[in-house]
Amino acid sequence: MIKRMIAMIIMIAMLNFLVGCTCCQRFTVDEVKSQKEGKITNVFLNSGENIEFDEDGGMIDDEKKVVKGYSKDENQYGTLLEYKFDEIKDVEYRYISASKSIIIVTVAGAAIAGFVAGLNKLSKESD
Repeated sequence: MIKRMIAMIIMIAMLNFLVGCTCCQRFTVDEVKSQKEGKITNVFLNSGENIEFDEDGGMIDDEKKVVKGYSKDENQYGTLLEYKFDEIKDVEYRYISASKSIIIVTVAGAAIAGFVAGLNKLSKESD
């Protein structure tokens, strides 16, 4: 019974690792520069325009002082877009949240442990 519980927890942890718990937040360009993992999915310009990048996301080119990436728009799909820092109000940044992943695995593990303990108790009472 314990082996099954451990196997289920490992399976949930692997699934959580593969799928991941992503977060999406809006930051200024300066705030995103300090981020190590993740990608820029959208750029919001001072003019109010929203630019969406493809699945690879955008990146910051600090030398040129631009955010660049390939367009997701069907009319411009695959076109390299560059926007200067001073044109950008903020950016949408998607990243994996380790804390959410840990919470999900912990809660799932506790639920499985409680379920297995309940089954164990029921099987002992029926004997």
